[in-house]
Amino acid sequence: MKFAPFLPLNRAGILDIKIEIPSMKNKIKGEQRKELSSMIEYLTIHPDVQYAMQNSIPIVVIESTIWLHGLPPKYAMSALKETFKIAEEEGAVPVVVMIANGSILVGVTPDIIQEALNSGQSVKVNVRDIPGALIRGVTAGTTVSATIFIAHLMKLPVVVTGGIGGVHRMAKKTFDISSDLYALAQYPVTIVSSGVKTILDVGATMEMLETLSVPVVGYNTDYLPCFYCHESPYKAPFRVNSLEELAEMVRIRNALKLPQSIMVANPIPKKDAISSTLMEEIVEKALMEAEDHRVQGKDVTPFLLERLHSITGGDTVRANMALIKENVRLGSQLARLITY
Repeated sequence: MKFAPFLPLNRAGILDIKIEIPSMKNKIKGEQRKELSSMIEYLTIHPDVQYAMQNSIPIVVIESTIWLHGLPPKYAMSALKETFKIAEEEGAVPVVVMIANGSILVGVTPDIIQEALNSGQSVKVNVRDIPGALIRGVTAGTTVSATIFIAHLMKLPVVVTGGIGGVHRMAKKTFDISSDLYALAQYPVTIVSSGVKTILDVGATMEMLETLSVPVVGYNTDYLPCFYCHESPYKAPFRVNSLEELAEMVRIRNALKLPQSIMVANPIPKKDAISSTLMEEIVEKALMEAEDHRVQGKDVTPFLLERLHSITGGDTVRANMALIKENVRLGSQLARLITY
């Protein structure tokens, strides 16, 4: 299924989209239409997404900050197009969500991501920031927390990201804990990731996930992967060995109406992984630089990722692209299995 192009960015760097929003009323199934009616003025839904929802075609939602803030721009577009191709080969519609021009965009084309990158004006929003971003009309990528909120809002059950945000290593001093964790405890989707980002306090993040009753499931692994690293010293609380087992877990969660997301930890392939010992040394160095530069809040993660890219000579970027592709593949396969 091909995506029809949106209109381009205007000169202010904000997507200038003029789509007749009420037309979606006849494209979405009755139950979903009723639930979305009060929110329709804030949503711009791509025709392909409308069609897929109407016809029960599998959809995989992909976090947009991967492309707008996670990867260097010169790598982002090629990786995005490859992930779209992977999703389509697996029988799913790839759906990137972002915010622009006072609207939540559900389904954007690579051209729109390219325009947003070229503008240099894209910001990063979590679920807390969504109302403010809509009022201000900014162009924004959505973090894990914002993405799973939107996916849950749209009744789209599978989300893909690279790594989950969590408790930062300096949290005892800064109280910096990602809103991803609280969103995972509130919105029941299934998110496929490569575990917790390496730059974080992985142990504290796992403790927080346990406190919030978020199930963490190792996919064909006993140990939690850590983003660029194939595994960590931390055991995954649950393990599944097949897509069928994972799909059954999703069905049980839904049948019991449990409110939490299921966090699937899908290890980066060993051939693409970076040594955990080497990674730890590099992260400590980057953290010291962040403290020296007084980097705070939402700026910490992009700063650290850029420094890791520079220090490793691009190895972290190559690892990031590899794990995203594998996560999109698994997420698409899962979406196909639980949609039919």
